[in-house]
Amino acid sequence: MLKKLFRYEWKACWKLMAVLNAIVIVLSVIGLFVFRNDFWYSSGRDDIGQVVSGAVMSAYFITYFVSVASLGFVVNLYFYIRFYRNLYTDQGYLMHTLPVKPWELIWSKAFVGLIWQFISTFVMIFSVFGVIFNTVAKATDESIWDMFSKMFSELFENVSGGWIFTIGLLYLLLAIAGACMSMFLGYTAISIGQTFKKHKVVGAIGVYFGLYSVLQFVAAFFTVPVARWIDVLTRQDNMHEPNVAAVLGILLVAIVLLTTGMYFLNEHIMKYKLNLE
Repeated sequence: MLKKLFRYEWKACWKLMAVLNAIVIVLSVIGLFVFRNDFWYSSGRDDIGQVVSGAVMSAYFITYFVSVASLGFVVNLYFYIRFYRNLYTDQGYLMHTLPVKPWELIWSKAFVGLIWQFISTFVMIFSVFGVIFNTVAKATDESIWDMFSKMFSELFENVSGGWIFTIGLLYLLLAIAGACMSMFLGYTAISIGQTFKKHKVVGAIGVYFGLYSVLQFVAAFFTVPVARWIDVLTRQDNMHEPNVAAVLGILLVAIVLLTTGMYFLNEHIMKYKLNLE
């Protein structure tokens, strides 16, 4: 049944998500190829031509950065809204009468949301890096591939080969765990908010910002001592990579525990505290 729920959720979401990501990709292609042309940087044009070309480039970069900055926010918000509407409004009467368990309802939506979150994240990362490298390459007359090769060669020089895979894997797992925590943070706020007798949406928004603020405070509270700990250990034994890997591992465990707790809270509310009135 989970597969059927997943298929239904995917069909309901993929068109809008594809369009949003396609907008960023198209804008990136424009930046990579169109503005690579010397026409936009020529100093031989008259004043009006320079003003027009400058205005066009400014309009492009404003549109581009707004689109990139909005993509992740819009994707998360869209799946939060779907979670609320499908499970805690009138549609919830139908969804909760299906012969499925709460965990299947939660994960069918979480899987689709996370897949599109990962796709959007990769689109944003490659897009921003591509546009930035393209701009710098144009200014320095270097090819983008030469700049990438220099960046990776410097990375291999500064990090010993045996730790590159470990630290890279930890960063990847942190990105996945962070995306899961972000998704379940919204789900948890919505689930807690629907237990209120009145103003459930407002309550969910308040809970979200409350939980977010607490997490940010806790993260900031531990950031300074952890940073000092890394610096002290690095200065003492000159073992920077193991210390970084240890801190990343601790952060990963903390995020996984928090996300797991939020998931079980969602499941508990759906089982025992469901209120669709």
